[in-house]
Amino acid sequence: MNNNTIENPNPKRVKKKSSGNSKWLAILSVVAILLVSGGLFTYYNFFRQDNANLIETVPDDALFIFQINDNEQFAKSTSQLSSTLDELFSMGSFAGFQSLLNKAAFRNSDRQKLQVIVSGHPVKDKLTALYSCTMKSHIFNKLLKNLKIDSRNCTVYNQNKIYNFGTHYRKFYFSWHHNVFSVSENVDLLKKSLDQHQNISNLLSDKNFKEIFGLVKKNEKQNWFLTHYSEFLAHFEENIAENHQDLFSLENNQNWAAYQVRFTENEFKWAGYVQQTDLQYANGNSADFPSEIFPESTDYYVSHQTPAPYYLFSLTKDTVTYQYCAVPADTLQLPYSKLLPEGHTLDSCEKFKNVPIYQSALHNAEITNNVSIVATDYFIEKEGYLIFSDTVAALQRYLNFTSAAATIMDNPAYRATKNNMPQQNTQQISYFFNSPVSRFLFFSEKGLKLHTAQNISAFSFAITPSAEGLATSNLYIKF
Repeated sequence: MNNNTIENPNPKRVKKKSSGNSKWLAILSVVAILLVSGGLFTYYNFFRQDNANLIETVPDDALFIFQINDNEQFAKSTSQLSSTLDELFSMGSFAGFQSLLNKAAFRNSDRQKLQVIVSGHPVKDKLTALYSCTMKSHIFNKLLKNLKIDSRNCTVYNQNKIYNFGTHYRKFYFSWHHNVFSVSENVDLLKKSLDQHQNISNLLSDKNFKEIFGLVKKNEKQNWFLTHYSEFLAHFEENIAENHQDLFSLENNQNWAAYQVRFTENEFKWAGYVQQTDLQYANGNSADFPSEIFPESTDYYVSHQTPAPYYLFSLTKDTVTYQYCAVPADTLQLPYSKLLPEGHTLDSCEKFKNVPIYQSALHNAEITNNVSIVATDYFIEKEGYLIFSDTVAALQRYLNFTSAAATIMDNPAYRATKNNMPQQNTQQISYFFNSPVSRFLFFSEKGLKLHTAQNISAFSFAITPSAEGLATSNLYIKF
């Protein structure tokens, strides 16, 4: 009995001890997992920062990005376009950034491999540029020495040193970290870049951007321009006349585009791709451009090839602008008599220079797929095309323009566009700035003050979708 009395409590004490050990073991296991996970995360984050791609230092509110793989060629080819780069991309400080790179005294072999990223960001409703490139520590120290800046003469932000250099006219803020050299005229934007570098989430976290940036990485011999169309055009549209803003339908596109860029002293020549998820275009064959129906002084034209081809264009005379729509007569698949209002016959017309001008029964949407920029109240036939406009007077003015032998082919600006753009596109928009009036037609009152507006002679944009999910696109500007 005594033995039983002594032995009975022992199993209970052993069981209680085992339970306590298990609890502590579980707690220690959780703590170990957290420590290991935290350590791995910290190691990964520092490793990522040390090996980050330049693009990962770009704040994710970028409206555009220049990926410059040949810095010397880019700087040389844009030297005559500095005013335009400043007005379009706020890159007036680009020459200053290049000057800093020159003072860094790169070796020729390092300079040839130098990659630069220029990005544009909204800062207090103003587009501001950020410049970044890779730079070894000894080169940065040489830069400080050549600038006669004491390494201690700086401010510290999140353990990163920020220096400044310049005058009251133009001052640059710059920093160096993890072999990345970043420069901006706005210190808050520079700080934002420093924060971005420490953030795991960046532009590459956006699947649309990652897709388009993948094209850029496949060809690092070319210089590239990337843009988020809806954001960039929204920033620039105040410079465009209101009745022409809707022609740039890509403003509603929420995706990215990437262009290989080439510059001459008076031209932009860009070719690339646009993500077409939100684009309202369909695949189709492009018809040859009917230059014979466009007078030499055509201000602009818009060419649509799907679902059926049609062309919008305008002519200006004595500050009055006339709008037109041209449609191949055979695409309507209707005899002329069916195009007329009820009770009208082919004899129910006016004649001007022996050309019949008919009243139209067609609505705009039946011709231009709901594009309502041009009224279709009257029409004539010209070279197998029906030319529509809103008044008889507008068609009479068109016939006056076409009575001369000269066509758009005689316009040097059109020929330059034709020679630098693909001949077949699903949609193309081309403007020709033949006179101050044609500039007034395209630019807003604010835009007309731009150096770009005063010197531009032609602008053309084209896009053609493909089955692969990316539309090919071209842009040409001539000054």
